[in-house]
Amino acid sequence: MFGACNVPAAEAALAASILVRSELRGYRTHGMTRVASYVERLRAGDFNPRAVMSHQSIPGGIVLEADGAMGQIAGPRAIELGLEALRTDASVLIAVRESGHLGALGIYALLAAEAGVFCVLGQRTTPMLSMEGFARAAIGHNPIAFGCPMRGAAPLVFDIACSVAARGHILLAAREGKPIPPAGRWTSTARRPLTQSAH
Repeated sequence: MFGACNVPAAEAALAASILVRSELRGYRTHGMTRVASYVERLRAGDFNPRAVMSHQSIPGGIVLEADGAMGQIAGPRAIELGLEALRTDASVLIAVRESGHLGALGIYALLAAEAGVFCVLGQRTTPMLSMEGFARAAIGHNPIAFGCPMRGAAPLVFDIACSVAARGHILLAAREGKPIPPAGRWTSTARRPLTQSAH
C-alpha cells in the first residue's frame, strides 16, 4: 500500500514492518490501525514519499532532517545514527526535524535496547488536550518512551502518552465500531507484557 503511494520498496517494507511489529507488541492503536490514515497523508502530501534525509553533527548530538519522511522511516534512521555515534561517544542526543507521525515510540526504544544501549525518546506534539480549568487545548499527547537492555532477558520497554488515551485509541474504536470508554476506563487487554519482544 505504501509502495502504491510512491514510497520506495525498501522504505515501504521498513514502514510496514514497524507497524506490524507495533501491532504484535500490543500497540494496536499505533499498528495496522494507522495504515489508512498514513496512506491518506501520503496522498495528500502531508508525508513525503520520496524524502531525502540528511543529518548534521553538532556538539553533543545529531540533527536529522527527515524531509517529511514517514516516522516509521525516520525513527529507525535516528536510532541507526545514534548507534553509529555511540561507537565513539558515551552518549548522543538526536533531534529529528520534519518527520511524519512516529507512531509508538516504544518500538524505536526497543530497537536501541536490542542493540545493547539504553535509549530515551520524547516527542513534542501539537496541543490537542485541555487541562482542568483551561478553556482550550493546552498540551499535546507528548509521548515518552525508554528501552533498556536486560542481561539474559528481553529488553525492558516503557512507553506512555501524557493523556488519558492516545488518539490511536479513538481511531481503533472507530475501526472496530466500538464506543469510546469513559475517562479513566482505558485499558488494553490485548497488550503483551512490555518485557516480551515480538519479532
